[in-house]
Amino acid sequence: MALAMFLLLGFMAVYPMLTQQFSTAQVRTQYLEEWYRIQWALEGANQKQLQAASTKTEPFSGYTSSTVSFDYPGSFSVKVTILEGRTLLARDRFLNATAVAYRNGVDAGYNLSGFTPLIVSIPGIAAGGLFSFGWKKNGYLFAWGYNGYGQLGLSNTSTTSSPSQVLTGDCPSLVPPFFTKAWNISAGSNHSLATDYSGNVWAWGRNNNGQIGQNPSSMTSSSLPIAVFYSGFQLTGISDIFAGGEFSLALENTTGKVYAWGSNSKGQIGVNSWFGSFYGPNVVRDTTGASNTSLKNIVGIAAGKEHALAIDTAGGIYAWGDNTYGEIGLGNNSNYFYPCKINSGLATAVASITYVPTGTSKSIVNSSGPAVTQFYLPASYTVASFSVTMNISSADTFYTPTIQITKPDSSLTYITPNTFNQTSDPYVWQYQRSTSSIQFDSPGTYTIKVYERLIIFGNLKDLKDHWYQTNTKGVFEFIGSPNLPNGYIGIAAGGYFSSAIASQATQTLLYTWGQNNKGQLGQGDSMDRSTPALIKIFNQFRTVSAGLQHMLALKNDGTVYAWGDNSSGQLGLADQPSPISTWVATNTPVLVKGALVGKNIIGIAAGDTHSMAIDDDGYVYAWGSRSNGQIGDSSFSGIQGYPKQISGFP
Repeated sequence: MALAMFLLLGFMAVYPMLTQQFSTAQVRTQYLEEWYRIQWALEGANQKQLQAASTKTEPFSGYTSSTVSFDYPGSFSVKVTILEGRTLLARDRFLNATAVAYRNGVDAGYNLSGFTPLIVSIPGIAAGGLFSFGWKKNGYLFAWGYNGYGQLGLSNTSTTSSPSQVLTGDCPSLVPPFFTKAWNISAGSNHSLATDYSGNVWAWGRNNNGQIGQNPSSMTSSSLPIAVFYSGFQLTGISDIFAGGEFSLALENTTGKVYAWGSNSKGQIGVNSWFGSFYGPNVVRDTTGASNTSLKNIVGIAAGKEHALAIDTAGGIYAWGDNTYGEIGLGNNSNYFYPCKINSGLATAVASITYVPTGTSKSIVNSSGPAVTQFYLPASYTVASFSVTMNISSADTFYTPTIQITKPDSSLTYITPNTFNQTSDPYVWQYQRSTSSIQFDSPGTYTIKVYERLIIFGNLKDLKDHWYQTNTKGVFEFIGSPNLPNGYIGIAAGGYFSSAIASQATQTLLYTWGQNNKGQLGQGDSMDRSTPALIKIFNQFRTVSAGLQHMLALKNDGTVYAWGDNSSGQLGLADQPSPISTWVATNTPVLVKGALVGKNIIGIAAGDTHSMAIDDDGYVYAWGSRSNGQIGDSSFSGIQGYPKQISGFP
């Protein structure tokens, strides 16, 4: 549709020029014929007739630029470039085409890059806490579900179970009183954000912490869209938005700066503080946390309940805010009040048993002869340093000190200490990485033993009786760097967990970390992870969406998978054979069927207890809890256990 309008506007603009410029019918006919050839070339390129095309994909944005030449009789040719965008998180999408015509190899003056195609919204969906949005290609926005704070934008606080058209509020409208310029929508716990065609930001719903950009002392909520202001002017030029629990994020298109406002209870505003609320946008600081700094070159953002993620043009991932369950991804549980880079490659303390000086409680006092000593790794690591604490300064003559590591697959790795503390007892035997690297290459439980190896014959002598222990475990320290991709290409944040997509060769791989009590990490268990862990059995993603405690994934073939909490049927598996059909959590990805079978799904959205999908024709599907009408099928009761089509779309 956008391309058709583009061609029509282009023809209307060029036709008068052609008819006025050339006086003879012969010349006019020639130029009209060439113009039609340009149209054919554009249409042919749009229909993917790109046999001779060269294609370049921008990996971090999902934009693809395709160029092809069409040759016609009379030494006339047309080179067409089509720029298509659909990010891996299915947020910013567009289609644009330009053409340059050549006569005998010389520009024939038909450069159409100056013409601007008609802007048409791409249909989309958004799922909030207990409410939903869907918008059509004409920019009309519809909402349904819980509306206790006016988050549906209907000028009331009445909850509804049927799609209702969002009102314009302060936003200029083509067809008052309705919101008609919906380009991107994000739904939080109880508030909503939108950008229009011009990148202006609008917000409505709950405002107890300033999450819609207003002073909560004078406005606790709004049931109509209102403008978000920054430095006295409406926040504009925004390419992406994200509504979190009770805070909001916006991404500036030209600079890659990130703005945040709302609750800062866990440092989620990213300004190196952890208290209060901010009812106006603040620039998120860089990894130094210093004032007057900002993240740069950011191309994607995501918000959970109380933490935030960002991704830059080089595929670096940044996180800040709540870290109770390790959702920041740095191997600990400390909150971060400004962005920290997850895949920086820096080595940090990963696992250890601490030496306890003599004179402390007898139950933990150091002695030699520990029991089995093990540690668990949630992901693969490169060893930067590994040490054990001994009561002897070195191995015996003709022996080499050796730390034996038994990996999860029962294979053995031997680490040779290369530095020793020989000053006094206790003695630290330490391996420090130089040029070679030792890999702990898979998640799982690792077992440590300390030996000395006979130099000539390789015989091992157990040094257990010389190895200090605390609480029956051998004293050790492991410092390492997680083996993470250098460049990620997409992110998503759930309630208290995180995910990122990485591109590797011909695959797109999913990493997850944070809270995992319902199996929402998809790792086959319910163990929390504080560093990114790869879902090994699953790849080829187009997009992912994270809800409160469940996840959805859209694969390149248009199929949808789900895992995590299923207590409200939000995984959509009720039409499948037992035991999948029970309302229990699933900790590995499962194919979602129902009304999605045979559909080419292009977008997904996960809320607190419900899920949504949209296909390439603009039809919307929903499943999960009906408690507040969030499914949109005119019902407030029961569970919709598998996807069903929602009326009113496309």
